[in-house]
Amino acid sequence: VKLAYKYHGGKRQQILHADISFHGKLLGSGSLTGSAQSTFAFPGIPGVSAFRYGDLGSVRESVAAARDAKGRCDVYAILIEPFSASTMTECSEEFLRGLRELCTAEDIVLIFDEIYTGGGKTGSLFHFMRHPGLVPDGVTTSKSFGGGKSS
Repeated sequence: VKLAYKYHGGKRQQILHADISFHGKLLGSGSLTGSAQSTFAFPGIPGVSAFRYGDLGSVRESVAAARDAKGRCDVYAILIEPFSASTMTECSEEFLRGLRELCTAEDIVLIFDEIYTGGGKTGSLFHFMRHPGLVPDGVTTSKSFGGGKSS
């Protein structure tokens, strides 16, 4: 997330994530988590908005709503789990390719969160790799390298 923000030189202020997601429990990653993890409202990073998981129309609406005063895209990154281990739901190939096209067109950094699903846990090294030619700008990894043990 910090690299995506820096890529845009701090000029863009919005980041999008899916409404069903788990990205961590720290203040920053917790604010990008779509499902409620706690009953206590911790502060989060600014400019965070959610879209409906697997719904490209919802992503397009969120990007359209995040325009600056001059009508330019203000989204610096979109974070998505191609396969949600929390809900055992996966994004369709059509959705992921549409997301890639949208991010390319709007110069948005596309980040695939493969922390729970990387390392071959869904049948390929990373879940998104089952779709040839589909390449994100960034991939997060962690626990999969430790065999599911604590980092």
